[in-house]
Amino acid sequence: MFHFFFDDHDFDKGDVGVVFFDPQEVAAVGAVKQALDAMLKVVGDKSDDDFVVHRLWVNVTTSARAAQEVLAA
Repeated sequence: MFHFFFDDHDFDKGDVGVVFFDPQEVAAVGAVKQALDAMLKVVGDKSDDDFVVHRLWVNVTTSARAAQEVLAA
């Protein structure tokens, strides 16, 4: 998951018109990236299980749900 967002893709405003339709989509995915980055700084290089049980995981799922709504609109 982290490699997809941080190593494989930039998912920034340069992707408007290529990956995204508008800056709102960039911002929505950016919120997911921020939530994941915050978790990585706290949890470190651990297993997926360590991430999904951590108290910060709710921030990832909340931002992902919001991004899904923006992208589906």
